[in-house]
This record gives sequence, C-alpha cells and structure tokens, in this order.
Amino acid sequence: MKMRTRHTKFIATLSIATYFMMPSEQSFADEKLPNIAEPIFHSATTEAELALDRAIRLSDSDRNAIDFLAKRPRDNSSDERYAGIFTSKLEKAWASEEQSLVQSECGGRYLDGEICGLDYNPFTCAQDFSENGYRYASTPARRSDAMIVALVWPGIDRMVATYRMVRKGNRWLVDGVRCEGGRDFNMK
Repeated sequence: MKMRTRHTKFIATLSIATYFMMPSEQSFADEKLPNIAEPIFHSATTEAELALDRAIRLSDSDRNAIDFLAKRPRDNSSDERYAGIFTSKLEKAWASEEQSLVQSECGGRYLDGEICGLDYNPFTCAQDFSENGYRYASTPARRSDAMIVALVWPGIDRMVATYRMVRKGNRWLVDGVRCEGGRDFNMK
C-alpha cells in the first residue's frame, strides 16, 4: 500500500507542476510553480477546499446539476442553490462547450432520446460521484486571492480534476476546472 501512496503523490505533484508550467492567457499567466514538495491529499480543511467540497457535494446530490451547469433549457427553480459558487467566466465556458456540442452532434437543437451536449458533469469531471468522499491538495497561487486545488477520489490512483478557486470578498468561488485527461473550462 505504501508504494501506491507514493505513486499517487508523485502523480499529483507532477500534475500540479504541469498545471503551473502551462501558459495562460488570463491574469494567471505569470504564475510560477510554488515551492511544494509533495502534496498530501486530505479531507477538505482550508477555506477554498471547504467551499469546493460543499459545491461538489451539492452537485452530487442534484440530478439536474448538468442541466444547470450547461445552461440547458429547463426548470430554473433550483438555480439559487448555485448562486455564489461559480464565476460567470466559468459558467460561460461550460455553456459555450454545451452549445458547441449541441451544434456539432445534433444540428444545434436538442433531440428527444439523443445525447446532444455534455454527457458528464463538467464540474466533477465524471458521470458518477465518489461514495467515499473526496480528498484535496491545495497550492497557493502567486496572487493572494487564488488557490489551485487538486482532487482525488479515495481508491483511485490518479487525480480527477484540478480547480482554480478565487476569493471574491469573503467567499471562495470556483473559477476554472481542468478535467484530467479531458477538457479545460476557463483554465487557459
């Protein structure tokens, strides 16, 4: 078991390092790799991790979460639960990806019985949720109002996603998501 833990920590370190070495077009372009030795994944403890954990658990419990995130035509009555969780740039990135997929897969409109848009939750980067909770490792960004948070599921030997959290007033908002092995949403 010790080998697996070291391997997971190495992959996490490599993934976080890769994130910081990637060029960025937004205000995060000047980020440099912080001095982190080996992130240790743990239950949410920092304010940014706690905010992310609450948002992920809300998304896990809401069977209509993907409809909200993708801005699909739907009953909007539960949208207030998501107020103050995501930045508008991230919400626009998800909606743009959904619109692009609907256009390319179904001619620009939703078709009964067809998957025309995102077929997974673009926030959690999965179709399912972890029954054993989530583990996090945070790295402060150069900017004092931003954190990078990596996410793993217990029992899985790879990171699931990396998030950029930004502080707006007294709240931490999810500003970007990078699904490991998949898409980026507002992380460029």
